[in-house]
Amino acid sequence: MGELIDKELDQIVSVTESGKQRRLSKREILIKGLINDALKGDRKAQAMLLPYVERTREHGDQLSELDPAEIARFALRYLPRDDEESSG
Repeated sequence: MGELIDKELDQIVSVTESGKQRRLSKREILIKGLINDALKGDRKAQAMLLPYVERTREHGDQLSELDPAEIARFALRYLPRDDEESSG
């Protein structure tokens, strides 16, 4: 399943960002969305990003270590889906 996730996240799509058309990987879009959600106060997004922020502090400014596929796998494994949350 990891290979399928990686393949999907590597796809390039066109998006409009700050009024400009850009081509980004779904991986980049996922990270941008996750960071934006965290900044808006989304507790799940904050909880997902916190370990990466801490690791970056410990090892200097090495944001290249932030692996979007790893974040996606973490989200799929550990965070409840919206339908699970409402039922329990």
